Amino acid sequence: MVVTVCGHAHESCPVFPGSTRVVHVGFPDPPKLAEEVEGEEEKLNCYRRVRDEIKDYIERFLEGLIFEGPSDSCSGGCCGGGCCG
Repeated sequence: MVVTVCGHAHESCPVFPGSTRVVHVGFPDPPKLAEEVEGEEEKLNCYRRVRDEIKDYIERFLEGLIFEGPSDSCSGGCCGGGCCG
């Protein structure tokens, strides 16, 4: 399984042989978010926020995949539960 978290990676993701599943979940682009704020700490917080969102998503994804089976909800993009096709 391959999980992409940005549009560029999703668009340029290579084709994988066999039954590899590619799941795309879009997250905000930290550099674009950082352009909208001033100060180094605020800019760094943009990167931290997206990092934490990705971490939370992957943890929920893995919990559902390993312990609970498919998820009932989709959080923008494909949640791995089959709800996005």
